[in-house]
Amino acid sequence: MNSKAAKETLDLLEKLTSFPYFLFVLSVVLFTDTYLLAAHGISIRNTDETWLKTHSNINEMITFLGCVGFFYAAFIPGLRFFVNFIQIFFPNRKYPSEKDGWVRRSILRDFAIVNNNPLAYKEYENSIELLRTERRTSVLCLSLAFLSVADYSLSSENYQSLLQFIYLNFNAFPWYVHFPLMIVVIPFLIFVLIVAFRTDAQYDDHVFLPDFKHWPRKDNE
Repeated sequence: MNSKAAKETLDLLEKLTSFPYFLFVLSVVLFTDTYLLAAHGISIRNTDETWLKTHSNINEMITFLGCVGFFYAAFIPGLRFFVNFIQIFFPNRKYPSEKDGWVRRSILRDFAIVNNNPLAYKEYENSIELLRTERRTSVLCLSLAFLSVADYSLSSENYQSLLQFIYLNFNAFPWYVHFPLMIVVIPFLIFVLIVAFRTDAQYDDHVFLPDFKHWPRKDNE
């Protein structure tokens, strides 16, 4: 394996084992279960080869892909915008300030270009990548929060939703298994809720650089 192929393989493995990818897979599984419950009254757990053969047709595929596209490309971003809009009216909303060490991202970019500072520009690029990851994670967490409620509420007497099935079997574990799982699951659920309804969107255009004013600059001519 040459170095380029090895690097591509490592990059792929890094993406597949990343936390956002885990959230994405979890979100897609929950969406599929919710869709099946809403459209067919059946959970993903109850589908089998016969059911898949019966429903594997072009119309079903187009409908499912259309719902996926609408949910992730329109509904969740719209819900994200609504959540951010509502937060504008929150009391005591704090905004980034230069005296607290926050620098507008565009100012950092201009500084790097004007002063020919590659380290500053690298900092700018890293902040852009971090922002993209944070936004992607926030959207995925919001989708998980919404799908969890929708999936659980669509459970019926005949077909348990995936979440209801997990919840009931989770509580059936002996305490020495249940307790360690609780230590992992509860912080994860809290994290999802906090990130889904994050209240710091006003900081998205800023980078925390408390020493920025002391960075060397070219003399003004």
